Amino acid sequence: MGIDIVLIDSRGQTFFVEDFSRFGIPVRDRKIVVVKSSQHFYTSFAPIAQEVLYVDSPGVLATDLTQLEFNRISRPKWPFDEQPFG
Repeated sequence: MGIDIVLIDSRGQTFFVEDFSRFGIPVRDRKIVVVKSSQHFYTSFAPIAQEVLYVDSPGVLATDLTQLEFNRISRPKWPFDEQPFG
């Protein structure tokens, strides 16, 4: 079966399974599909996925907000505090 890779030359995120179908890649037949997208992919991909895994990598914006340094934030506030509403 091999590996299929789709690259774009402009900034954007994957929204739809059909983005792969346009290139003849049958996503529903694949064991693993990796998309670089923060959350935009979920509505289209989750219904056909056995499991959705999120991966965080170093960069300007971390997925785990508790790892970012905030200097001027009122507390308590979710997700930084376990019981922010009392």
